[in-house]
Amino acid sequence: MTYLNIRSGPNTSSSIVGSIPANAEFNVTKGDGKWAAVEYNGVKGYASMDYMQLKKAPEPVESDMKIENVAAPEGSLPKGKAFSLKGVITSNLLITKVSGGVYFKSGEATSQVAEAAPNAVKYDLSTYFDKNIVFNALYDGEYIYKIVAEDNSGKSYELVNTEFTIGEVKPSDPPADPPAEEDPPEDKSRGDLNGDGSLDASDAEAFQSYLLGSTESFTEEQYKASDLNGDGVVDVFDLIELKQAIVKAAS
Repeated sequence: MTYLNIRSGPNTSSSIVGSIPANAEFNVTKGDGKWAAVEYNGVKGYASMDYMQLKKAPEPVESDMKIENVAAPEGSLPKGKAFSLKGVITSNLLITKVSGGVYFKSGEATSQVAEAAPNAVKYDLSTYFDKNIVFNALYDGEYIYKIVAEDNSGKSYELVNTEFTIGEVKPSDPPADPPAEEDPPEDKSRGDLNGDGSLDASDAEAFQSYLLGSTESFTEEQYKASDLNGDGVVDVFDLIELKQAIVKAAS
């Protein structure tokens, strides 16, 4: 197939108003599993869904962010003693933000924290953090030293997290174990729009009526059950997956 016809109506008897070349990308606004409302190069109409394929989003680039040659406070430190921070952060993506320093064990920040915006693929903590975080200014207590970096994908990575004490600290009771988390129940209702516990043609008919506007709205449960591909949007591509699931369930 070298092109796909755009027709004035959702049937083969309607006039051809344009065409879409093979492997071209175009917009689909709605469909019923057989015909879809499309737009390509400013031309709007209907095209057969038998020759369409959903474009998948490109795979995101994974970060390899890491830190090496780390010198971080651990264990017990005498009060008033200086400490020299070290660590070189590298990444295949731009490092847009580095933050961290000394925090109370409760998680609240002390005055000894810092932040930098390198916008580079390499950052040395000794250039700024070591000069601005003063350990001999800390009082007796329990502390956490941590460093968090963010890349230009928007993801953050905790690269360092150590615990240390300054001076004499009274031991505290160990925290209670958190309750065990239960696995969420398996969702067996996906695609079952009429709530009869099975997938069949009546579910597809209800879905198709909703897409064509014959049914004004879905309940919240029906909307969740209709999102078969889990992308948060109920559209014709969910209908395609529902029909495939019905065929599979019937075989």
